[in-house]
Amino acid sequence: MTFRNGFWAGLIVAVGWAVYLALLWQSERQVELHSKHLLEQIEARDWKAVAAFVDKSYQDRWGNDRPRLLERLPQVFHALPKARIVVAQPAIRSGEGRGYWTANITIQSSGEFADDITSRVNSLDKPFEFEWKRGAWPWNWTLVSVRNSALEIPSN
Repeated sequence: MTFRNGFWAGLIVAVGWAVYLALLWQSERQVELHSKHLLEQIEARDWKAVAAFVDKSYQDRWGNDRPRLLERLPQVFHALPKARIVVAQPAIRSGEGRGYWTANITIQSSGEFADDITSRVNSLDKPFEFEWKRGAWPWNWTLVSVRNSALEIPSN
């Protein structure tokens, strides 16, 4: 192998990686991946990993900030043994450092309180929307809000 052939081979590999990373780090792709991975971590009950997804400025319409959300999620999913989160019809849009992932979400579980929780979530006629904020790097996105106008949660 000559220097010239090695140079061209290295250049082709570098361009291939650059294209791959450019596609991977597109806003829509990152919002899709972060939303998917967040839901997987919730299903796995890895609350430390879930906390890494949630921005310090998190706020939602149910009165949750970051600490309250991270306190409530384990309590809710404790009542949902072996819960499975099913996503349908996801849609993604982004702009100006924000990303929005919208999808219908249903929960499959059984247990003493599971029927009440799953029936409330599964009967919603409006999709959930996750709002993500981009950080300093193209792969650094954090959740700043979750919305669903049809879901009513009593404040305690």
